[in-house]
Amino acid sequence: EDDPDWTFTWSSIVKNPATGELYFSLKYRYDRNQSNILRFNPSTGERKVMLPSGVKRSMFSLYRKMLDDDSLLYVSDESGYMNLYKYSLSGERSQQLTQWTDAPLGDVELFPVDGRNLIFVTQDTPVKTDLYVMDPDTSEFIHHEVIESSFSVSTREYEMLFAVEYSVNDPL
Repeated sequence: EDDPDWTFTWSSIVKNPATGELYFSLKYRYDRNQSNILRFNPSTGERKVMLPSGVKRSMFSLYRKMLDDDSLLYVSDESGYMNLYKYSLSGERSQQLTQWTDAPLGDVELFPVDGRNLIFVTQDTPVKTDLYVMDPDTSEFIHHEVIESSFSVSTREYEMLFAVEYSVNDPL
């Protein structure tokens, strides 16, 4: 049931396997500049809006899987630029993982490597793509590679990481 102030519009629905709770994005009074995350417990019907209200978030996307039993990932322009954030359910607060102001955030993918989840992030410009691998516990980049073309990463429902180079920027 929608609250008249908060409405569900186009979102991934993320399920916490540990608690059964569901998380999805909402808009405040249909305003696309006022996105937020709703925590919903289907067993009790309890709902809670999780992020501070009144913050402009016009470009907002909730990542489709939990980072771990206590953390969600989302992309937002609340800093003025598209950046990646981690939300702690127990701490009820967000942490900005990227601090980018020079080129837009591209893809974000979570992928297990050696028993732990790592975050693969791209940053796109017209002539190159920067691929970063981030440790979500420390927010440190543990790998960076410059790819002289347009490049994307994806996992989707598969248990493998796909990398696609779709235009090469070679001089004529």
